[in-house]
This record gives sequence, C-alpha cells and structure tokens, in this order.
Amino acid sequence: MAARWVGQRASIRSASRISPEPAEGRDVQYAIDSGDAVFAPGLKGLLKRACAIGRRRDALTGGTLKIYEADLNRRLDRLMSLIPAGQAGVKLQTIIKKVRRHLFLFVPNRDLTATNNGSERALPPARSIVRSPTAFEANGAPRSMPI
Repeated sequence: MAARWVGQRASIRSASRISPEPAEGRDVQYAIDSGDAVFAPGLKGLLKRACAIGRRRDALTGGTLKIYEADLNRRLDRLMSLIPAGQAGVKLQTIIKKVRRHLFLFVPNRDLTATNNGSERALPPARSIVRSPTAFEANGAPRSMPI
C-alpha cells in the first residue's frame, strides 16, 4: 500500500519517489508508529480529507474545488509550522517540503486521479523468482525457479 494507512492510496510515498531515502522516512504511518504525535497524525488526516474531496470532484464546481485546494494548502501551512517529534517525523516533513507544490494538484484538475491505483495497474507484472529448498543445481546451490 502506498501510505500504509487504511483508506486511500494517495500518498507521500508515490509523490516522493524522486527521493533516494528509504521508504520508512516518507511513510506517514511509520512516522506515527515511531512516536511522532505532532506532525504525522495531522498530515494523515489532511491526506484523508484531500482524498475524500478527490472522490467527490465530479459533483463539485470548479470554484468549489479551488476553495477546497486553498483550504488544504492553508491547513498544510499550519502543519508545516509544527516541529515534529522524532526523526521519522522530521524526515517526513522534509519530504513534504520538497513535494508540497504537487501534493494537491489533483483537487482542481479533474484529469488527475486522487489515487495512484491506475499507475500501479499500468506497471508490467514483475516476474518473481523463488529459491526452492528442495531443488538444487549440480554444484549444490539452490536452483532459482520462476513462478
């Protein structure tokens, strides 16, 4: 799942794939689980709100969507002024600072989806290789078998 929180797959992780940092530094739920009770829970709620607005876009006018986008950005401004508790919260806030201008692009733009489900479906399926403990090569090494 993109953000490891129940609900939507719109996430920090998909928005921040430009970052070479490990996934746990960009994950909202990871930051919450690591003890950040200041920044990450607020961001989680904000992302849930943004995705809920994204699901209702077809029923909303363009002006209403711009008002919602401005409201989301104001709420994000307030969150960004907080000092996160813990290293995971600091990493998450750093990533949000880098990608914040792209975070709510989907709200007024009806051509963009609120989730990354479509882009994940478009990826070609990866061929998995497993090592069978009962199958061995001639040299005694486990044989790789495609599944």
